[in-house]
Amino acid sequence: MSVPSLRRLVPVALALAALCGPASAAADVSGRDIVGFLNAQRAAHGFPADIAEDPALSDGCARHNRYSALNRSLDHREDPAQPGYSVAGDAAARTSVLYQGTTWTASANPFETAPIHLHQLLSPQIDRLGASENEGYGCASTLASLGRPPAAVDTLYTYPGDGTRGWRTSEVAREGPFTPGQTVGLAQGITTGPTLYVLASGPGVAWSTPTKVVSASLTGPAGPVTLLTFDRTSPQVGQYLPAGAQLLPRSPLAAGTTYRAALRLRVSTTGGDREFTRSWSFTTAGPPAATTTATALAPSAGTGKACTTRLKFGGFLRTAAGARRLTVRATVCRREALRVQLRRRGRVVLTRTVTVFRGERVVRVTVPRSLAAGRYGIRVTMGGATLAFDRTLPARR
Repeated sequence: MSVPSLRRLVPVALALAALCGPASAAADVSGRDIVGFLNAQRAAHGFPADIAEDPALSDGCARHNRYSALNRSLDHREDPAQPGYSVAGDAAARTSVLYQGTTWTASANPFETAPIHLHQLLSPQIDRLGASENEGYGCASTLASLGRPPAAVDTLYTYPGDGTRGWRTSEVAREGPFTPGQTVGLAQGITTGPTLYVLASGPGVAWSTPTKVVSASLTGPAGPVTLLTFDRTSPQVGQYLPAGAQLLPRSPLAAGTTYRAALRLRVSTTGGDREFTRSWSFTTAGPPAATTTATALAPSAGTGKACTTRLKFGGFLRTAAGARRLTVRATVCRREALRVQLRRRGRVVLTRTVTVFRGERVVRVTVPRSLAAGRYGIRVTMGGATLAFDRTLPARR
């Protein structure tokens, strides 16, 4: 079985941090914990989830992280002439996915919006994995041990899994040296729908078995969704993907909506071509998009008449300088205080209050550069009107 070197395939963490200072004596997140987090994520979507942590591979990852910190680099090789070089670290670098500046937790995979890298982490062939996060760098050995026996019958695993609820409506893919979308003309940093992953297993199917999409569809209440597809035959990106495919909606999906996906995949084993098929559904997070407009009635100052206060979320915008701004369209009949609050993982991370004068106004709230891209809960209140919903904050430029 032939798998590609991971040299130059480097994910860019969505919140790049400054390089860390002196090394700590222990890993910030151990290999055992990372493997546990990954197994739980895979199990939640129906993938084989009994990957064993390999201490020797984890040690190689820790050594490569140390090398990266000493040399302020993120690369899939080590230079013997540079500080911190080790044979084990170099081997880990060449067979692992790497990241910097973010932390792997039970609810946050640093590769969640790095499609090539996440695809490898979902590979059904992985039986043992080494990993470590230390000194501001992370490493997980996706190609070092691919010895899991194939499924007894032709199987397509999907991410998100069938029946998943609360799935994200959009994503901004970021990884280096390119994202799958970039290979077909989508600029890195553009907001699309969430990538859907399909991975194949079955008699004669290995990591590098050729696969090709025959047909693919994604359908919601409003009809078919325009998709881009990637598989093992795709130029540039195909060589890095385990046997399977990716389906990429060109535009964000609607909130609070159930979608049905279907795929026919040609799998070319040494015994001949076979066609794998799968259909599944998932539901996106949050209320339907129409409910992001809130209305409340209040007496108009000095008139005693009813006045309608309206709020409507206008999305996230980027300025020419790269700043990110949350926009809200507000209609008021007198001066009001508009309050915006962002929450993440149950914690308030931003509160802003803006005075809005009578009439229709567009309110723009600048998001601090310190806030990482990702999913946030947003609450906007003004004069009795309230908006509450989840949205994805794009990465800063």
